[in-house]
Amino acid sequence: MPKTKGPTLKDQLTACGLTRQQVKLLVQEYEITLAPVFLRAALKAGKDLAPLDEQDDLDRYAAAQDEEALEKALDDKWARRKAAQLLSKMPQSRYMKRMEERVLTRLRVKGNVLEADCVECVTDDMVRDGLPVPGSTLSIVDRWDYLYALVRVMPPNVWERKFNMTPAQLLRLQTDNWQKRSVVEGWRGAAILHQDENWLEVFCMDPSFDGAAGLLVHHVVESGLRERLLLKLIQRNNGTLYVSTTGDVNQPVMTALKACNHEWSEAFARTLLPLLVKEASKPSRYGVFVLEEVAAYFPVSLLESAEREFQSVSEVPSVVIFLATLRFKSEIYTVLN
Repeated sequence: MPKTKGPTLKDQLTACGLTRQQVKLLVQEYEITLAPVFLRAALKAGKDLAPLDEQDDLDRYAAAQDEEALEKALDDKWARRKAAQLLSKMPQSRYMKRMEERVLTRLRVKGNVLEADCVECVTDDMVRDGLPVPGSTLSIVDRWDYLYALVRVMPPNVWERKFNMTPAQLLRLQTDNWQKRSVVEGWRGAAILHQDENWLEVFCMDPSFDGAAGLLVHHVVESGLRERLLLKLIQRNNGTLYVSTTGDVNQPVMTALKACNHEWSEAFARTLLPLLVKEASKPSRYGVFVLEEVAAYFPVSLLESAEREFQSVSEVPSVVIFLATLRFKSEIYTVLN
């Protein structure tokens, strides 16, 4: 019998009676891993989630760099998870000093091998600082998952300084499966949490992370960085959006392209325009799919350029729809302005 997919994290949280907004907040926090200890923590956190007005207060504290208020919030189980996340963005905070002491000595580099020590004991102080409440016993999976949680909090450039190595050199170190699960995945989570462009680029450009390269772009907040990462992926893909003309989708590039769901900059759009024309000329449904995806984000200021570039394939239905969408956007913008 074919395997049936189990309920997603979102499904399980929704089943707990949480609001859509609460589910969204929790899924965003835990989507990097679905390790058992974090799934249990997410389900529990759903019942302990701070009311939205309290979370707004925490955001205001963070914007004002009010470390004292956020430290105090760690004592409140309703707010500690959010407070810990915000304190992790303050490199000089007492919170980050505590996390450094817990994790820096756990990682070592010997030659070209990365060694790591998992977490054998979770203290009350660690729980106060936002780590999930442990069960009665810690399985081997739990111990490595807690190491992941510690590594993920630290800005990844901390490891560059500690080992005097570049992100690419660190990712080339030999690791066993447990260490890769905890440390390397922790570095990836840290790159997302701290929006570190150097590390995000390395993860995107490394073929061994193809399965998640495009997904990384989804987690990038700044639109310019999304565009730069997509262009890097296209460059790695020999300057094309797809692997071949036979309909084989280059998933990292396509996923990253979907993540660029903002109004594109003119420079970015000008770079992609000839690639979009090339895809539109292929006898494949994927070219159609690309144009349908990007029409809403293409800048109307380049309407005339797009009409010129697509002139040779102007009869292709997907191109007709693409240009019609741009013209409609242009008319709307004219009316609004």
